[in-house]
Amino acid sequence: MTTQIDSIPTHERKVFLEQHPEMFKAAPFSFLLALILVPIGIGLVIFLIWWLKVKTTKLVITDQEVEFHWGILNRDMVEVNHAAHPSVAIKQSLLQRIFGNGDITITRAGDDADLVIKGYDDPNEIKRMIDACAPQ
Repeated sequence: MTTQIDSIPTHERKVFLEQHPEMFKAAPFSFLLALILVPIGIGLVIFLIWWLKVKTTKLVITDQEVEFHWGILNRDMVEVNHAAHPSVAIKQSLLQRIFGNGDITITRAGDDADLVIKGYDDPNEIKRMIDACAPQ
C-alpha cells in the first residue's frame, strides 16, 4: 500500500519572529577590540568569523514552537514546542541592560534548561511573544 505525502494536510505555521543575534550590542568590548585590530589584519579575520557565526545563528518563534538554529559547517537545531508549556527566563547584565539585549533561557516543565540564547535584542519582547503563544 502506497501513501501519498501530498494528501496529508499540513498546518501552515505563522512566523512571529525570525532574528539573528546582535554583533556590537552583544559584545561591545570584543567588537571594539576587533575594530582596533583591523589595521594589522587580524581584526578583519575576527570580524569575518564573527559575522559568519551571527548570520548562521537564528531564533525563530512560530505559533507552534520556538526554534534555534546555529552552526557554520555543521548545522544544529533545537525546537521547544509551545504545547510543552516552556518557561522563559531573562538574564541581563548592566551592560546588556544599557544596550537593550540579554540572554534568554527556555525550559520545559521539569527539565533543565533546554535552550540558552545569548545576545538577542529586546529579550522582554521575545519572552512576551513566547508566553503569548503558549496554550491556555
